Amino acid sequence: IFSPQAASFFVSSSNTTGIVSIINSDVPVWSDAGAAFTMTIQTEPFVLNDGGPFTVSKYRLLADTQSSGSTTLTSSTDDYANFTTIGSFDMTQNRKELYSGGYCDGALILKLTHSANTPWRGQAIEIEYEPCDT
Repeated sequence: IFSPQAASFFVSSSNTTGIVSIINSDVPVWSDAGAAFTMTIQTEPFVLNDGGPFTVSKYRLLADTQSSGSTTLTSSTDDYANFTTIGSFDMTQNRKELYSGGYCDGALILKLTHSANTPWRGQAIEIEYEPCDT
């Protein structure tokens, strides 16, 4: 399970008129200036299954519900060199879940990308996984 209290965020913007705020020293909140923007949240590497291989079955984004928009989830297993698209969370749904993820041989890095004029606040991303036999 990833939460802002346990790992760091990297937040970038393609529009310099917005403002990124930090609330409670851990939770980034985007305030838009009336134009579309791209928000990117990138995690540190997750080492699950004590560093052994595992298979991800589900990702759940814990975030507020919006009237429109989606957020794309990508992952890297090669230390930020390449990212593969897992899917997109529908931000209009109360339960934001993706039932995919696949095999991971070690550390897993996640990146969330949201491009719209609908800012959202997130609390965590939950990862359900199964250890693989080695």
